[in-house]
Amino acid sequence: MAGGQHPEFNQTVLDLWRPAMESWHRLVHVAAERGEVAEGLDPRTVVDTLLAPIIFTPLAMRRPMDAPEVDALVDLLLSGSRAR
Repeated sequence: MAGGQHPEFNQTVLDLWRPAMESWHRLVHVAAERGEVAEGLDPRTVVDTLLAPIIFTPLAMRRPMDAPEVDALVDLLLSGSRAR
């Protein structure tokens, strides 16, 4: 986390997020095995691509993402990860 000024807090946040992240990574991996997404995709990249704007926008931009933004993000992610 930014600056590393509060390592115990940072570790707590990471520990709280880890199970969800691992679960989402597995979902992408299973989707790849089923041919639902492109083979060879890095699950971490897919999940990070989805979560980064969802987390960044409210925290840094001080506003929620609106429905059209979420739709555009999902469309982008699906088109970029689609099995070919």
